[in-house]
This record gives sequence, C-alpha cells and structure tokens, in this order.
Amino acid sequence: MKNFTENISKGRVEEAKKYATETTGDMLDMASGMGIIPVDPDYKFEMLNDSIVDNKAWVTILNTNGSSEVIETVKIDGEWLVHMRPKF
Repeated sequence: MKNFTENISKGRVEEAKKYATETTGDMLDMASGMGIIPVDPDYKFEMLNDSIVDNKAWVTILNTNGSSEVIETVKIDGEWLVHMRPKF
C-alpha cells in the first residue's frame, strides 16, 4: 500500500503498478494517458486504519488534502496488491 500510494503521488505509474492488480494497472494506464493522475512530490504515506477479512483488506489513508480515503487490497500469491474498481 505504501509503495503504491507514494509512487502514484510522485507520478511513477509503472512502479506503482507493481503493487496493484492487473485491473488497477489498466485503470492507471487509462488515467495516466488522460493526464488525470494528480502528482504531489511531498506526499507522505499515513495509514489511519485497516480491516482484514480473509484475503481482502480495506486500508484507510490520509490524503494530501487532509481527507481520508479507503483503498481495497487483495492478497494474491502471498502479496497484498491494491485493487481499485472503476467508478462510472
């Protein structure tokens, strides 16, 4: 989670994709191509809470604007990967 969020915030999409599911990686490619991934080089990861159920976890982090966000992760082959769902 930390590696994912810190790489995304610094604009390192390819590196962030190493810590994400394939679906999330595809979404990042699309967002990056559209230029809609915000970059904040001063971002510092801060976890507020987590909840783990079997091979899924929901992690609450603090965003740069001071608001909280819940990010879903899934455990695949022993590794926790960020799993974002499209919001249409």
